[in-house]
Amino acid sequence: MKKEKHKKRRRNAAAGEATAPRKRRSGGPRGAGAKEGLKTLGAAVAGGVASALAAGAAVEAGIKPQTAAVVTLLGGAASAYGFKGYGRAAGVGATCMAAGQLALAWQVKRQADAKKKADEKKAADEKPAAMQPAQSALPAPAGAAPKRNGYDDDGSEDPRNAGVVEDYAYDDAYSQVA
Repeated sequence: MKKEKHKKRRRNAAAGEATAPRKRRSGGPRGAGAKEGLKTLGAAVAGGVASALAAGAAVEAGIKPQTAAVVTLLGGAASAYGFKGYGRAAGVGATCMAAGQLALAWQVKRQADAKKKADEKKAADEKPAAMQPAQSALPAPAGAAPKRNGYDDDGSEDPRNAGVVEDYAYDDAYSQVA
C-alpha cells in the first residue's frame, strides 16, 4: 500500500492556543466599493430620466407612445450592450424606464379600446329604441277598452281576436229560457 503525502490544511482549531475570532466592523466609514456603487446607481437613474424625457418629447411631437417606448427600449438595450461602466448602467436604466413606459402605453391603449367598444354598444342599444315609433312611448287613450281574445270582435283584421262568441259551439239551453 502506497502512503499518501501529507497535505498542509488549514485547521479550525489552533493546537494548544485559543484564538479569538476576528472582530467585525460595526458601522464606520464604508469602503471605496460603496462609493462606486452609488455612482453606478446614479448613472442608471440619470439614464432612465434622460430616456423618459426623450420619449416624452417624442410623444409630444406626435409619435405614438408605444413606438416611442419601443425605440427607447432598443436604444437602452444597445447602449447597455455596447458600453462599459457608467454608460452600461445608464443603458440599463433607460431600458428599465422604457419597459415601464411600454407597459403603461399598452394599458392605456387597452382601456381606450374597451371604452370605444362600450360606447359603440351603447349607441347600438340606443339606436333601435330611437327607430321605434313614438306611439309606443305614449300611453293608450283613456277611452279605448282593452281587447279580450274571442269576446269582442270589432271588425278589425287583428289575428289576436278569435271572433264572435256565437261562433263557438256551446249549450244554448240556458239562454233560451226567458
